Amino acid sequence: MRKFICLVVFIGFSLCSCQCQHSNLSQATCTTGEICQNCGESQGEPIGHDWTEATCTTGEICQTCGKSQGEPLDHDWVEATCTLPQTCKRCNEIKGNALGHTVSIGTCDRCHTFQNNELFTLINNKISEADTEVTIALSYINSQSSKYKNDNYKIYLAIIDVNSHFATSKSCLEEVIELCANNSELSTLKKAAQAALRAYPKTPQNSEYNSLNSFLDELKKYVTELATVKTKIIYIK
Repeated sequence: MRKFICLVVFIGFSLCSCQCQHSNLSQATCTTGEICQNCGESQGEPIGHDWTEATCTTGEICQTCGKSQGEPLDHDWVEATCTLPQTCKRCNEIKGNALGHTVSIGTCDRCHTFQNNELFTLINNKISEADTEVTIALSYINSQSSKYKNDNYKIYLAIIDVNSHFATSKSCLEEVIELCANNSELSTLKKAAQAALRAYPKTPQNSEYNSLNSFLDELKKYVTELATVKTKIIYIK
């Protein structure tokens, strides 16, 4: 009887024990070990998740299985500037557009940088040149007038001698007007230059008193208008 019971137990154990050789194992995953595709038995340990850091738009993500956890960090926006749109400090994503400068020429009220310095320099140089030419001419006329107080003909010749300086100043003003033509922010300067150009004195035709006196009156107005032009370029800067 004892031999019979042992035989039954041995046979029962043999029937219950798995006979699979586990030759068809799946790879271990983040949450399970290797699994036999034949019998379903598992062995070994899960490999565990390999989490990436959370980003502005996603939580942590497992690089192995793609599972996610946690919340996105959200963007950390830097305010837009004159030259840059809103930009995330973390991921450098941009949103919207740059604000743009408050002026196309001169000092920007927002970023306090000077814009279009090349154009400003061109205009300023032309105005300075016009002023220099007129100053040279006036100095010569005044010196000759002092030297030949009662000689209208000598004064007339002095005016003729410096006529090229006046002509150069006129040419400079014409260039200023042209440089201002396509910029609405320079409209005030453009109008001042046009007013000065209209005041440009006509060369006297002879040495008669009335002719010389008329020229000198026009010259005074021209000098005044030119001074106004100089103040307008200062306001731009």
